[in-house]
Amino acid sequence: MFGSLTQLRNIVLLMTGCGVVSDSLLIAFYPQFFGNRYGMTDPVWIGSYMAGISIAVMCALPVWARLARHIETIHLLIGTQFIAGCLCLLSIWAPTANSYAALSISMFVIKASYLLMFPYLMRLETPERHSDTVAMLSVVIHMAMIFAATIGGWILEYLGPSQCIALMALGDFIQMGLSLWLLKSGRIVATAAADREQARQEQADKARAEEAASASENLTETLATDTPVTLSHTPILNPWVALIGLSVLMLIFNFSAYVSRPFFSVYWQEQSGISDTTVSGLVFAIPGMMALAGLLVNRKLGKVWQHRLGHTATNMVITAVGLLLQGSEQTALLLLGQMLYGWGLFQLIVRIEVSLFRISKPSNYARDFAITNLFQKVGALLSSFGAGVIVESIGAQMTFFAAVAGFLVALLINLFWVMIDRHHPAPQRAVTEATHAPG
Repeated sequence: MFGSLTQLRNIVLLMTGCGVVSDSLLIAFYPQFFGNRYGMTDPVWIGSYMAGISIAVMCALPVWARLARHIETIHLLIGTQFIAGCLCLLSIWAPTANSYAALSISMFVIKASYLLMFPYLMRLETPERHSDTVAMLSVVIHMAMIFAATIGGWILEYLGPSQCIALMALGDFIQMGLSLWLLKSGRIVATAAADREQARQEQADKARAEEAASASENLTETLATDTPVTLSHTPILNPWVALIGLSVLMLIFNFSAYVSRPFFSVYWQEQSGISDTTVSGLVFAIPGMMALAGLLVNRKLGKVWQHRLGHTATNMVITAVGLLLQGSEQTALLLLGQMLYGWGLFQLIVRIEVSLFRISKPSNYARDFAITNLFQKVGALLSSFGAGVIVESIGAQMTFFAAVAGFLVALLINLFWVMIDRHHPAPQRAVTEATHAPG
């Protein structure tokens, strides 16, 4: 079973990487893509298009999560990724920017189902492995974005926009093929049937609890004192309150983290004087490289230092400082800022994402993930649309300062409401030392 789970985990990570590459090939170059292909250079239109992608995924994912309670996730992906790949191929022949936007956004609606692989994977892992799994997943995503940004810039410059779109479709078909292989090889773990059985069990438990509560009303005060009746009570922190608080924090976090990204490559080319899109892609990918460094450092130093390095408020400050440096208009400081931004962002993503699975329960992972993803996509929507408006009215430099302001708001929300770190108690040093002690 362990070997099968390891193989399944690796395939899920590979599928996620393919999905991210497919999504991210053009994400750093939409201004250049629309300018070269359609002559569309309006930053508000481009920002609105990127916001439209966020709206599409935001609205579609809860529907896919509900379907996944009745249809196994892998079965679902086989059909959806095939349709997404076909829509992507059709967009190659879109004659106008608006027709391309309609086809590609429809593709993202269907393609959004692959995001269910994240809660699916977390259901299969033990809670002790959640942090490691999220960290590994984050690195896979960042490395996929590095690859996508690098190869996307090269293909766009030397081969053309149509080849970028074709490669995006290839990623969808690879995901479909991997899903088919998992199904044929019998390596999938069924979750939909387990969810239905657990729902029936919860209904039965609720009925029994209501009967016990009704019976307890007939007990005398003395008997109630001498023989306490154990009932199900609402915890001190209601899970829905915790979930909404975390979701609001994710909204502000996503806006702050990504409002500077849509026009970063344009800003870099203006500040550095380097117009090569391959170089722009590599600079854009620096945060992904820092995510890989963060994973290696966390693993090398162990659980105690991993917990310390993941402190939420500290990493929000580090990320904000990185954004300030990127807005300094000095090339060296911009690169340093990218590094600090990438380091802080990686630590924050791991800490925040794991928090969801600390306040949720396995049968609700897909549902709660869809809820938090909804808020995340609202944040991404605001960042995309806001970036276009800010660049049009003020300039690309101001997007970094808007991001800093957002992180300050997120810091206050975390300190006085959500308090992410309370869901991550410090590991015992003695246990860590015992684990690494020579045998």
